Amino acid sequence: DMAMQVETIEPKDEPASDDWIWFPKERFQEIIKKYSTIEAEKIFLKEGLEWVKNNPDKFSWLLWRRFIHFWRLWPMMASKKNKIIAGLTSGIYLPLAWIGMIFSLRGIYWKKTILLVFLFISFTLAYLPFATMIRYRTPIDSLILVFTGYTISLLVKKIKGENRNQCV
Repeated sequence: DMAMQVETIEPKDEPASDDWIWFPKERFQEIIKKYSTIEAEKIFLKEGLEWVKNNPDKFSWLLWRRFIHFWRLWPMMASKKNKIIAGLTSGIYLPLAWIGMIFSLRGIYWKKTILLVFLFISFTLAYLPFATMIRYRTPIDSLILVFTGYTISLLVKKIKGENRNQCV
């Protein structure tokens, strides 16, 4: 699977070593031919959970990489042009949104925004066990813009010298 190979690339852009491959392609094809879909799924689940249990360090590292991949500013395999375009969009609104989340949780609005923050956390956690991509974040991007707007309103109030606790 190309996504898994890309995801497990070492920091020096070298392919992952063989001990990362928990389910060889040949074994996968053998099970698919030999068992029904339901039985094959049970085997995959059992062996996958066994790999997680025996490799907690690798699994933790993989979850961290998936978290970074899910929240990155541009696709991993994007062209230079696409990275520039993405940097001009999500490269601006995502950092502002993260700042807005922090300030909203620290300010008087935390009761009103905690549900949205929990939505982002649960959405992220739901995708971490699977191969993640930026496009899976798209359904919550419109909600992320709420926090971007909050940060911008705080900056405007700061420039105007207004109290940030006034209604936004």
